[in-house]
Amino acid sequence: MLVCTHGRRTEHSTKYLDMPRNFLNKSGANLSTDCTNYFATAPNGFFLYIHIVPNASKNEIVGVYNGRLKVKIRKPAVDGKANKEMIQFLANVFDCPKSALSLVRGELSRKKTVLISCNLEKQQRITKKF
Repeated sequence: MLVCTHGRRTEHSTKYLDMPRNFLNKSGANLSTDCTNYFATAPNGFFLYIHIVPNASKNEIVGVYNGRLKVKIRKPAVDGKANKEMIQFLANVFDCPKSALSLVRGELSRKKTVLISCNLEKQQRITKKF
């Protein structure tokens, strides 16, 4: 089992956290972990650190991988299709407009940083899901 030590894995850790496959259901149930180092506050919202897997069978959030939220996306990583699909998917998950999400880092990488611009009330509501 992975013990959260602020982004570092312990010697007895596994690659993924022990959690159900579909841990973020439609009702917005909480994750089965208290390690939220894939979030960071920003002056006008917060940063979300993501590990993306393109060419998946469906769009879904599957867990935490190396301190980042692991997101599977159906579109291939060609001409920015996966990035656009990821922004659309995250906007639907967090119930906010696409214009509130911007890709800050990782346009050509699997490790991405997304800025979600929102007020403090919405930020608290979103982070409670996780």
